[in-house]
Amino acid sequence: MNPRLVSLVLLTLVLTACGQSATAHPANCNDVESVAWSPDGKQVAWSDTRSICIETIGDPKPRVIDLHPDRPTAIAWPRRHTLLFVSRSSALFTLDPAGDAVSRLGEAGSVAGWFGLRIAAHSRLLRMGCGDDRPMTITSLVTGRRTPVDGGSLRGCDPSLSPDARQIVFDRESKGHLMGIWSARTDGSHVERLSPGGTNPLWSPKRAEIVYLDVAKVGRDAWETELRLMPSSGGASVRLALGVTMANSWSPNGKFIAFSNENNGLSAVNVATKAVRVLTRGPDVSGFAWSHDSHELLVGELRNYLCSSVWRIPLSGGKPVRVWAEPATRVDPKHERDCE
Repeated sequence: MNPRLVSLVLLTLVLTACGQSATAHPANCNDVESVAWSPDGKQVAWSDTRSICIETIGDPKPRVIDLHPDRPTAIAWPRRHTLLFVSRSSALFTLDPAGDAVSRLGEAGSVAGWFGLRIAAHSRLLRMGCGDDRPMTITSLVTGRRTPVDGGSLRGCDPSLSPDARQIVFDRESKGHLMGIWSARTDGSHVERLSPGGTNPLWSPKRAEIVYLDVAKVGRDAWETELRLMPSSGGASVRLALGVTMANSWSPNGKFIAFSNENNGLSAVNVATKAVRVLTRGPDVSGFAWSHDSHELLVGELRNYLCSSVWRIPLSGGKPVRVWAEPATRVDPKHERDCE
């Protein structure tokens, strides 16, 4: 994770924060939905239907933090003592992984752009369009200051912060029609369109580049989702990969982009060479996160909706290491072979 960014900025509609204590007790960490790697690379975390499970690398026993009834879904670990999660009720929380202290920050909806210290969220966020009547607001988690984008008149989706936290990039929708990729300064000014099409933009953590999703025609009546790269100032873009589903993430060193492939597995593309490497071909990838050194990916898997597991998968193509697997006692004996 990038320690150079001093101010942690969150794009969301933030309400009041109040502290409470979570409960840690022995339990199963089942139904993996989202994963995160600690900034120092020494711990990993994943969320299940009611808990966040934290495991130190090399220690096979995860510590379980019961968050019922908050029920975490998407999680991120931007700083050593700050783990963020979004609940099924679309609320945003912070969690101190060491002390289990939980604070509610406000409404968040879904989350996009979890990488480094650049956190992006938006109320009622939808992957292919907003569907939200509330304006985009930029809030600093350090000062609490809220800044409306474009005077409070702008409705945007899928925001992502630049490495210096001075700009954001996002997509827009109007009356059900996508309006392309846009940018603005984090003081809410200088709104401009970068691309007439596309959605789900992500700013490179190292360069003045933006990757985004678009739809490409590959036959007379055939279309595929593609991953495209363009300068952060807009202009001509290039295709990096085809057969991409909605989830994608830059590596911390800015050299690779991991994405969910059309086989429900995970792939990574080299930004410089455009070479695509298939890392997993399934079962369904429920979440993934880069290691701080960009050498591995933490991957959550769900096989046949019956058994969950968490893996460390080397980018080099080496042998995957299983971090955790759902206990066999939780699996119906009739389906044990499906989980092997």
